[in-house]
Amino acid sequence: MEHCRDENECASDLENILEWARLRVSQVRQHADSVAKYRDKLKARGETDRRLREFDHWRESTAFTDREKAAFKLSESMAMNPSEELAPGVLDETKHHFSSAEMVRLTLNIMSVNEWINTHVGIPARILVVEDDPADRELLHLRLKKERMADNVIFVRDGIRALSVLEDFQTGRREGKLIAVFLDLRLPGMDGLDLLRRIRAEREMEDLPVIVMTGSSDPKDIEECQRLKVVSYVEKPITFGSFSKAIANVFHQVKVG
Repeated sequence: MEHCRDENECASDLENILEWARLRVSQVRQHADSVAKYRDKLKARGETDRRLREFDHWRESTAFTDREKAAFKLSESMAMNPSEELAPGVLDETKHHFSSAEMVRLTLNIMSVNEWINTHVGIPARILVVEDDPADRELLHLRLKKERMADNVIFVRDGIRALSVLEDFQTGRREGKLIAVFLDLRLPGMDGLDLLRRIRAEREMEDLPVIVMTGSSDPKDIEECQRLKVVSYVEKPITFGSFSKAIANVFHQVKVG
């Protein structure tokens, strides 16, 4: 994996790559206005005329790093096949060059450009976190803000509020597309398993990815979670690393089998 010299350099490098990824999606989708927009943005960020000129032939160009080219391949594959499998080897190559958190941001941006081209309305991807511990919520929220991902995550502290948010998404009262739920099993009032049963009882949510946050090793809990099609588990307290890894897996679970 290629490494930056420091944290600020890594952040700047990723922001540049995100702009290039948006440009590649726009090219693949043959959306001239978006191509012009992202070329202008890259030029404003200080990109050289050479790199902008050679981007049309980025595979053969020596002006781009392996890390950048991996992002371009992912962008290209997702733009060409938004609901199908990625081209062979693309996901493994991207994971070699990007952390789980970077994979999440990269995928969110590719999805956003695809949706905008489809509808001319940006549809943000949303993630619901149902967690009653205020300290755990705050720690994760602070790190999400630092990584510029906080706007994609909704926090609630109990099952009743979670049901209200889920209903808002179903009825269109809340903007965006809900792509996953992180669920604590031990909640005040309605517990996590009861909430999960309510989710699965709704046809529109029967396949919604749910990641369980738990410290429980009770076989009955695990058996019931499996019956209710939980996609994965993360130990409590949830960390930014475990959150990012779980979401990166959700994004690509259909594509990688």
